[in-house]
Amino acid sequence: MKKIVALCLLTASTVSFSAASRDIYDLMYLPNAGTTYGFTEFDYSKGEIKADAGDEDITGWRLGQTIGHSISDRLSLQATIDYTNAKSEPETGADTKLKGISDPTFGARYRVVDESLRVDLLADLTLSLGDREIDGNDVENRLGGHALRAGAQVGGKSDDFQWAVTGLINRAFEATTKVKGAGKVEDDAHNDWIFG
Repeated sequence: MKKIVALCLLTASTVSFSAASRDIYDLMYLPNAGTTYGFTEFDYSKGEIKADAGDEDITGWRLGQTIGHSISDRLSLQATIDYTNAKSEPETGADTKLKGISDPTFGARYRVVDESLRVDLLADLTLSLGDREIDGNDVENRLGGHALRAGAQVGGKSDDFQWAVTGLINRAFEATTKVKGAGKVEDDAHNDWIFG
């Protein structure tokens, strides 16, 4: 599921609120200085995850909104928040529902090379501002869990074709999970790699 969400973030549709000479449909969209822009995303998932311990059906949707501003022709800053309504039904164990507003994510994109080959440095920070409630009845709350991502995107564009490759390292900081009837579970800080 995390890989699907990451891929959706990388391929989001875009809308711009300012006239700009740069093409809004660029995979590596970076508006001209002074442009305020927004991305609205809608993802719907319905599928099955196969596993040795038992299959799991996942159904749900996510609506995300990003607002950003280009400080210069090479630097843009943005903030993202989304609303998720998803359900997981494993063959064994209890169903899980995830419903609510996400923690905010603040990001930056800096264009290092702006030629036929483009190179951008990417960074963002997710701040965990409160408990996350699952199933609406305190089955599971997540406390803490800030995350920091950094990486690069390399791509090119011609009149007929464009491509982009992204690599990020995600640093998930320590978090505590409260499980109803089972107490607290500590999640250690760890790193994940994201490619798209």
